[in-house]
Amino acid sequence: MNEKQHVKMREYGISILLMMMTFVFHDLSAQQRTFAVSGTVKNEAGTPLIGVTVVEKGRSNGTTTITDGSFRLMVQAREVNLVFSHIGYNSFERRVMADTPVTGCHRADHRALEK
Repeated sequence: MNEKQHVKMREYGISILLMMMTFVFHDLSAQQRTFAVSGTVKNEAGTPLIGVTVVEKGRSNGTTTITDGSFRLMVQAREVNLVFSHIGYNSFERRVMADTPVTGCHRADHRALEK
C-alpha cells in the first residue's frame, strides 16, 4: 500500500468514526430530553394542599406539593398522565401537557373520614 492509499484509508476511517459518534450523541440527547410539568393542587374550598403525591403514571417518577400547593415535575414526554393522591382525599388522574400549568381539585373521601 502506497502513502496515497494509506492517507485515503485514514481519511475514510475518520469519516466513519465521525458518523458513528454523531449517531451516538444524537441518540443520547434524545434519551435525555425532559419536559417540565407544574401546577397547583387545592381542596374543594380552594385551599392549597400540602403533601399531595403527584406521580407520572406508569413510572416511579414523582414529587409532592409544597406549602402553597404547588409542584414541579420533570417528565419524559410532552403529554403525560399524572396521578394525584393524598390521605383523606379521592385520588384522581389527569392528562397534562408540558409547559401548561395544571390546577387540580382534590375532593374529600368521606368514606375514609368516617372510619
